Amino acid sequence: MTHAEMREIGNLCANMMLDEEEEDGVEIEEPDVEETKVDLRWTLVEQFLTSKVINFSLLRQMMAFLWRLVKGVCIKELEPSLFLFQFFHELEMKHMIEASPWTFEQQVLLFKKLEMNEQPTRVLLFHFSMWIQVHDLPIGFMSERVAMHIGNYVRTFEEVNPNNFGGIWRNYMRIQIMFYVQNSLKRKKNKKAGGDWV
Repeated sequence: MTHAEMREIGNLCANMMLDEEEEDGVEIEEPDVEETKVDLRWTLVEQFLTSKVINFSLLRQMMAFLWRLVKGVCIKELEPSLFLFQFFHELEMKHMIEASPWTFEQQVLLFKKLEMNEQPTRVLLFHFSMWIQVHDLPIGFMSERVAMHIGNYVRTFEEVNPNNFGGIWRNYMRIQIMFYVQNSLKRKKNKKAGGDWV
């Protein structure tokens, strides 16, 4: 192929445009989608809330030390600060989720369970869960409804620890909230009970 022919092909490619009828995209029917051999049941997409590069080898060592997993975890770096964590047992993944939030080099780890039709690099990560303790509540305020009100005031209520309601007296109530990273955390809440503020 001559230099002139190559230049002509290059010009043709550069000037290619989609017709309006071509802009709709390709529609793929469900029967055309093949079963994948990859097991994503216990896979999380994880990202640190930072723009700086994370030391990948140090991250792997630190997470292995902190989590002390029996079956282990495979960690793959997709992009700087974006990782795929594949656990080998459901209970170990659940432990990691329930014990969150996790931090590394003072950066919060955001994560989401990867679904079958998701592209890991396109998953949006913008929130994390955390447990808060609410102290100095009167006995009558130790209820799930009050926990929901407080949790929704602080952020978004997720769940309350059932151990809050056993026995005669608890020093505090544990509430799990969803924290969106764009918002700041409210540290105190005054709750009026029959004219008294908590």
